[in-house]
Amino acid sequence: MALVCGEVGLGKTITSRVFVSSLDKEKYNSALILNPVLDEVEFLKELLREFRVNVDKEGSLRDLLEFLQTYLIDEYKKGKSAVCVIDEAQLIPERTLHFIRLLSNFETDKQKLIQIVFFAQKEFELKIKREEFKAIAQRITVKVDLEPLSKDEILPYISYRIFKAGISGTVFCDKSSVDPIYRFSLGVPRLINLICDRALLFLFLHSKNTIDGHVINRVVNEASLRHLFPKKKRIGSYARKSFILSLLFAILLYILQRTKILSSFLVLFWTE
Repeated sequence: MALVCGEVGLGKTITSRVFVSSLDKEKYNSALILNPVLDEVEFLKELLREFRVNVDKEGSLRDLLEFLQTYLIDEYKKGKSAVCVIDEAQLIPERTLHFIRLLSNFETDKQKLIQIVFFAQKEFELKIKREEFKAIAQRITVKVDLEPLSKDEILPYISYRIFKAGISGTVFCDKSSVDPIYRFSLGVPRLINLICDRALLFLFLHSKNTIDGHVINRVVNEASLRHLFPKKKRIGSYARKSFILSLLFAILLYILQRTKILSSFLVLFWTE
């Protein structure tokens, strides 16, 4: 098993599609499950449908398992492996997740008959750390964490999307746009796309052709967008609060120390 993990908007779904499309069709049969909110029977039917295996819609769980095992063995004899990619894996019901673990037991003396790749948000990683999912966590031998784009990657990313859209030479992205885009998106591709989409609309409405810092600052301050951007930590405010608390704590210690000294003096005085 393998796990590709990432926060919302980092491109897990498109990565899963690219991964499936990159597999050599002569060597691999692939199944892409985009909606895993399924019980065991529904999951098996969806898996077999993705593998293009015709089954009885009213088949029992046992019948479906036999269909799957027969298919996997037949394809293995042809020299082909099976790969099941599950997107949004954090949504898999617990019973179905245990069932998927059992599917990974299909194997020959030499190798697994089916490889399972999860694409999930971070909560899935926390979920499988629970005691009841230890067997699944132990089977995950490959883990990849998707990260946001760095500031240096933003301009090439936007330029590539402009190229793929077929508007190179008619729309330009200036370097001055990078800082505000990164500041508001924190490198999350989905937010970068959203900002650039609004920027293109702004260019159209104002008969311009260059996305620059001024354009970005105008569009990110739209009321309809502000709530979508990650909140920035107010570091200066936290630092001031931390300093004030430390100062109050020091004063308290000083008072307690003076009180202790005074108490000792009074005890000594009255004793004498």
